[in-house]
Amino acid sequence: MDDPRFDVVLLTWCNDFPEIAARIVQGGVADMLLDPAFLHADMLIYHFGIYAELIDALLVGNGRAAQAVFFHNITPIEIVPAADRPTIERSFRQVSNLGCADEVWPVSPVNAQELIDRGLAQSRLYTIPLAVDMPELVDLEGKRATPIEILFVGRLVPSKGVLDLVRGAARIRHRLRVPARIRIVGNERFSSQAYIAAVRAEIAALGDDLSVELLGTVDDEALYGLYLSSHVFAIPSYHEGFCKTVVEALRAGCIPVGYAAHNLPNVVGGLGRLVAAGDVDELGEALLDVVNGAAAALEAPGQAHLRLDRGRMSLREFDREAKRHIDAFTFRRFAEATKERILILCQNGRQRPLAQSSMVSDISVR
Repeated sequence: MDDPRFDVVLLTWCNDFPEIAARIVQGGVADMLLDPAFLHADMLIYHFGIYAELIDALLVGNGRAAQAVFFHNITPIEIVPAADRPTIERSFRQVSNLGCADEVWPVSPVNAQELIDRGLAQSRLYTIPLAVDMPELVDLEGKRATPIEILFVGRLVPSKGVLDLVRGAARIRHRLRVPARIRIVGNERFSSQAYIAAVRAEIAALGDDLSVELLGTVDDEALYGLYLSSHVFAIPSYHEGFCKTVVEALRAGCIPVGYAAHNLPNVVGGLGRLVAAGDVDELGEALLDVVNGAAAALEAPGQAHLRLDRGRMSLREFDREAKRHIDAFTFRRFAEATKERILILCQNGRQRPLAQSSMVSDISVR
């Protein structure tokens, strides 16, 4: 945070991003409570999306600092594998810790509503969407016209609907007016090996009728390249508390197609096609309509060939409206909102720098 009013220290139990300066708390919550940065902080900010021992520090704080929590949502227990359900149950129990915070900052409207439904006062909630500033901004206009590239990015687990994507595309493959290719990027470390095997089997059964590539884990440079070369972003997910990948896709000039689950209608903003979660036939029809529409729009970018949830739109209108929509998710907007809440909670106007300690759970996995 490039602001002389703030002195930021990041404490975490693990860090998969070496470019981020963070101090690893080795001994759990007890050691963090004794860390000098934690003890002397004026403001304590936590990130919570799944059970983490460090979140229990909310119960006591440091005795002087204001406390706030970014709430990233918890995947509903009914759509996670049985082996993961004990962790999800612990996560939902830990939500009660949020009652000790001065404010909770849900990252989306649906997250805010979930907390209200769980009894948190609306007056203590302040929605702050996540910041997404990559990849670079590009237009759909100007991308090559064929093949139409369909991209999926996310973990390969049942709740992400990858099998639905392959099956839906298979049902409409003979009605596509142009060649199309599906590329699936999945973080294998956080994926289900059994589900990956099922996806591979489904792809193999297609033969040469449809081009589907399972790319596995890729680095950021390769990922951004895939976004920039794609036309359609598939997001057949059954649950998304925010969905960073949709914003990434819109920045890269991709049209989202998927399920209207949880926060997806908010983050897509009508600039794609969303259908009822679990309706594989309608998912296929939406893909067919958007792929064929994108092909026609690339040939005539000024004509309203795109049938999106907002209505008919030209390719140029889509590019303009996408940029307007994703401005809400820029780092500038995120930083402004976060600093405003910090200053308010710390009684605005202190002359000395504010020390901020942030506890991060493992919530940044696509």
